[in-house]
Amino acid sequence: LQPTQISSAEIRTCVVTGDWIFDASEFTVESSDDNATYTAVAGEKIDNTKNEHQSDIVSHKLTFAPKTARYFKITLKPSIMPEWHPGKGKTAFLFVDEIALN
Repeated sequence: LQPTQISSAEIRTCVVTGDWIFDASEFTVESSDDNATYTAVAGEKIDNTKNEHQSDIVSHKLTFAPKTARYFKITLKPSIMPEWHPGKGKTAFLFVDEIALN
């Protein structure tokens, strides 16, 4: 693989809380030149504090100083269902339909 420069990463998730499908709780981007040791590039914690059911497609975008590397790793952590939900305390499903690196 040839090194590639990126300055943003974007994800789209499907959220249908009535079916136990929630948004991610955290989104991180890491880079590596050897596919063994990764360094954090950017990240964010995602606020999932709505108190009601929702059904939506949700986008998240991280922008950062241009980074050149051979490998990039995207990590998404699933949410824990909130107190108001019948599945409270359990790990929610996480459906990702798109990941874009630019």
